[in-house]
Amino acid sequence: MSSQGLHGPAGRPRPEPSKTTPESDVDRLAAERLVAEKLDRELDEGLEESFPASDPPAPTQPHKEVDED
Repeated sequence: MSSQGLHGPAGRPRPEPSKTTPESDVDRLAAERLVAEKLDRELDEGLEESFPASDPPAPTQPHKEVDED
């Protein structure tokens, strides 16, 4: 065994290799998808509840007429 033992350069612990498997990746992706779908539903509900206040303002203001007397 080298003089560095379990530590890498500068005495820092070496990172552990990734312990993911294809099954755990699939499970993680499925869980992320469920979270994303829930967030989408919550955003849709919030938008529906805020209608019509969610309508954007008009991009222009009405023109004010100036009296030319």
